[in-house]
Amino acid sequence: MKVILSVSLLLLFHSISAQTTIAIQDFDGGAPAWGFTNTGGATVTGSSGTGDRPASSMVYTSATTSFGTVNTTSTVTFNNISGLGTYTSKYVEFRLASWSLGSTGNGAETGDAVNLDISLDGGTTYSNEIQVTGNLNAYWHYTTGTGLATAVYDGNTTPVNFAPGGTAGNKTTDGYSTVHLDLPNSCTQVRIRIRSINNSASERWTIDDVRLIGTLSAPCSPGAAPTTNASTITSTNFCTSAQINFTAGNGTNRIGVVSLNNFSDTPVSSTNYAANSTYGSGSLLGAGNYVVMNGSGNIVTITGLTAGTTYYFKVFEYNGTSVNCDESYLTTSVTTYSFTTQSNCNTPQIRSILADACSSVEGLDEQVIIENGSNPLSINDINLAFPSGGTYCNSGCGTNTLGNNAAYINQLNTAAGCSLFTYANPIPAGAIIVVFTGQTPSYVMDYSPQCPSTQQYYAVFCNNADISGRFANSGTGTRTLNAVFAGTNESVTYAPNSLGGNGSFIDFDDPGNPTYRVEPTCIYPLEVELLNWQASVMDHDVLLTWTTLSETNLGKFDVLRVDPYHATDEIVQTIYTTGNSDDRKEYSVVDTNPAPGMNYYQLSSVDRDGKQARSAIVAINTQTSEQYARYLSGTVIFGKALKKGDAVTFYNCEGKEIRSFEINENSNYIEQELTSGITLIRITYRNGFSEIVRLPVTY
Repeated sequence: MKVILSVSLLLLFHSISAQTTIAIQDFDGGAPAWGFTNTGGATVTGSSGTGDRPASSMVYTSATTSFGTVNTTSTVTFNNISGLGTYTSKYVEFRLASWSLGSTGNGAETGDAVNLDISLDGGTTYSNEIQVTGNLNAYWHYTTGTGLATAVYDGNTTPVNFAPGGTAGNKTTDGYSTVHLDLPNSCTQVRIRIRSINNSASERWTIDDVRLIGTLSAPCSPGAAPTTNASTITSTNFCTSAQINFTAGNGTNRIGVVSLNNFSDTPVSSTNYAANSTYGSGSLLGAGNYVVMNGSGNIVTITGLTAGTTYYFKVFEYNGTSVNCDESYLTTSVTTYSFTTQSNCNTPQIRSILADACSSVEGLDEQVIIENGSNPLSINDINLAFPSGGTYCNSGCGTNTLGNNAAYINQLNTAAGCSLFTYANPIPAGAIIVVFTGQTPSYVMDYSPQCPSTQQYYAVFCNNADISGRFANSGTGTRTLNAVFAGTNESVTYAPNSLGGNGSFIDFDDPGNPTYRVEPTCIYPLEVELLNWQASVMDHDVLLTWTTLSETNLGKFDVLRVDPYHATDEIVQTIYTTGNSDDRKEYSVVDTNPAPGMNYYQLSSVDRDGKQARSAIVAINTQTSEQYARYLSGTVIFGKALKKGDAVTFYNCEGKEIRSFEINENSNYIEQELTSGITLIRITYRNGFSEIVRLPVTY
């Protein structure tokens, strides 16, 4: 049985990802070499003298050389390392020692410091992430100082500070001989800079073994592609922009592509395309075809278009969550949609109206969407004569004025999660103006699918508190909205019996021809305003959280673990609600038994009449691990704390078991003497997921 265990463990070890030294600089030509340049400081070799402290000790940790800073300021800048997208669990680490030279009473003071700076953009900008300082003439060697200065990259340019305690001289547990910084998994390149400050000829900093470490991801294998394409594509067309809506297919995500040509190019699996809603700025999918959206939404506002021009738009559904790895696209029977931007762009134009509000309070919750012309427009120069409910302007309309509502704009932007709306007077040329028919609308529109966005909307409010509608949205015949913009007349006409109920918009082209549609993002059949539905891994469980702004006649939430490929689901947990609420409410559920690998979740809202609506599907991979281990003087230090109920087994490189036990309390440390070489650590977490960590041990 021991032989079988050894062979199977080695096979497992070779089939999984392992930590890799991506780059190293030990100042002796180690490979793969990490090139550097420096100002100040110099390489040093040999040992300290008998009168130094630490005395008669090697100034390096490997080979023969380290980099030292004495009575100066040095900056060691390392070459940029790219191609990191295929690695996870990435970190930078180096060894550090402090010396007293020619004396037993010198060493690093509080004014002496070593700083680790990180750049994720090739060296254009740096963030100071870790600072190690001295204190009371502190000194330590790489082996006698056991302190670990460790942090997680946050990019805020404020370092995490480490300093020895309040006793002078030789430092042990507070001698920070290892500096370690965890990098974000999303980073694809890194450049580092180590700045050392030393203000005396009787003291020295030395650094050695600067390493970039990562776990090379397992070979990518795209899964099953979606089976249902996006459909029912519509657009609201402006002069230099267009808002496109569609019904999503059954992919976990999708990309939207725009071109001047009716293109036939299709996306390539295992490829992630960078999106930019400004036309011409996103990734190319073939010549001249630009990706303008990438995500789980079903709406995009495209800017940077040319007036009076026809464009072609396609949506490609895909499954997969690991970037440039497991994307699998549906490329057959994809709908081609064309739209033409408006050409009458010199004067303001009414582009759309919300004639049937998303609430029962019509007079407060309707809208007019206007595209401004080529000149700034004063709000005092706007005159809107509604089919019902009077005329609104700032001269000659009595109390029916137009103005601002800063509180509601803030409410809109908070719900959306980005700053979509603002108020300005005058309104800039070419801007999109949203006129709300009530001074204080009763309904918070959910614009979150449009965040983040570079598109700015300018809000204007009618000084109206009457709940009867400004638009006549029932009956036969036609209705007309008449407007005057700085002396220029503009009118649009629609048929109320062509409306489709709550959320009915009418869009108008340059000649004023109407197109009728129901805006999906305005429909909340359960009267639940849902925000922030998301999943995250938490201690090997999955934490699911969501927020509601209001609830009407709501009975419960069912949190579902779904299989989108076989259209099945199971209830993880049910949360019963109070029925009605006008307050912001936070919810969370923990799935303690997720499947290894990809898990998909959906939130089902069920009202007291039995009606049901489901959220978008969120996906999360429980097998994405950031675990790693280091060995220091008889102690194994884990990057992520082990939890009570986890099990750990140590093996040597031949697969022979060294020690096996269960974790009884949460800890980052295990005391275990290990011999030089490769140790394999099997960690079986309490949810059943198991992984092996490869630990190099050197003396």
